[in-house]
Amino acid sequence: MARPLHQIVARNTDPCHPLIGDQVMRVASLTIVVALMLASMSTSLGAKGGEDDAIVAIVALMRETWERPDAPLSVTPVVVDGDYAIADWTQGDQGGRALLAYREDGWRVVLCAGEGLKDVAVLHEAGLSVEQATRLVAALNEAERAIEPERLQLIASFQGLVSMDETPRESSQGGAHLHGHSGSDHE
Repeated sequence: MARPLHQIVARNTDPCHPLIGDQVMRVASLTIVVALMLASMSTSLGAKGGEDDAIVAIVALMRETWERPDAPLSVTPVVVDGDYAIADWTQGDQGGRALLAYREDGWRVVLCAGEGLKDVAVLHEAGLSVEQATRLVAALNEAERAIEPERLQLIASFQGLVSMDETPRESSQGGAHLHGHSGSDHE
């Protein structure tokens, strides 16, 4: 029967003692295995990190882009599904929703709208699968249950669809996605 390490160390303080060396090697090996497991887990999250990291990055992007000293921007809730997210925002007496996509260089606002971003067909046209669009709308509906009615009305008041994406992508049907729609802007 193997003795606990503290008993071995208490009796044998010589690091060259064979039992001490074996115990040190086992601990070192276990440490290396755990470190490798943690490293592989962190790289499997990809460059964008987890959902909390995505939300922090999205809020920071939107505030950096549109917040002004005289007009703070409130960005909440934010719901994320894979490489897409929808963020509700209000600024003064304006509000709306932003569809964001994660690209090689980080999160980017693709589309701004009001109620339009709760339409699965609009999200599908913007590049999401029907399944992903359905999940995102369901998550948004759930998150918006906690919003006070006045703020929700302000968010819904955004008129039209405004494409913020600089490069149109071709849909599977061959047309450009949602470019040329007019509406309000964030300012």
